[in-house]
Amino acid sequence: MQLYMDENGEFRRGPATNEELAAWAMAFQRKYFPGFDVPGMQIAIDVEESPRAPSVYYPEKKLIAISKHIMPFHELAKIALLHEMIHVKLYAENQDADEAHGARFQAEMNRLMETGAYSRLL
Repeated sequence: MQLYMDENGEFRRGPATNEELAAWAMAFQRKYFPGFDVPGMQIAIDVEESPRAPSVYYPEKKLIAISKHIMPFHELAKIALLHEMIHVKLYAENQDADEAHGARFQAEMNRLMETGAYSRLL
């Protein structure tokens, strides 16, 4: 975690880094998606000024991209990461990431809510 001192001499967190995203993803993988892994999965900060969305999963690239615009907000970045990890899991099951956020996506979201994945984030 990057810390900096603001103009009032108070310590503040900087935007999350790629290393933090990777660490969060590994922790979420172990805790909320045990036994499920996608070899070669990458997670990166999307540096585009006008990204497609705050976060996106690109199945063909095995890439989760989280917009740089939400990286200063660590909890929001974690929520976006969990969201995309659902798409990854669904895609691995049957090559359908459920981009429309239908019944499969909602069931997985409910499962994460029930296991407490969002309890410290919302």
